[in-house]
Amino acid sequence: MIENKTMIYLFVGIGILLILEGIICFFGADFDVVTTINTVYFWSDTIKGLSEIYRVLKPGKSFYNVLFTKEYLDTIKYTQIGYKKFEPEELIVAGKQVGFHTVSIREISKGKSFIVIYKK
Repeated sequence: MIENKTMIYLFVGIGILLILEGIICFFGADFDVVTTINTVYFWSDTIKGLSEIYRVLKPGKSFYNVLFTKEYLDTIKYTQIGYKKFEPEELIVAGKQVGFHTVSIREISKGKSFIVIYKK
């Protein structure tokens, strides 16, 4: 997920979740929900990132991943370098590969953004 030793802090409820080198610092099955907006483009290993999220989710709970469409990102100059762009189907396949039993796509803005909903 993260290629260098940069630490990323994500606010989770009233606490802070620390991610160091792509490892979420929790034992597992700790969270009712995980969300991310426009981060998946920068994960060095999409499968590893999804696996870590799967690991820390409680059974029956969900991960919400919001992102722009590949087509929309292709129209923005600064996204031409350093952005990994995805078709919705790629994220469905990856989610099922790591064990999510239901993965669905909902359009947010036609041709611009969507949400992937992964259910453990």
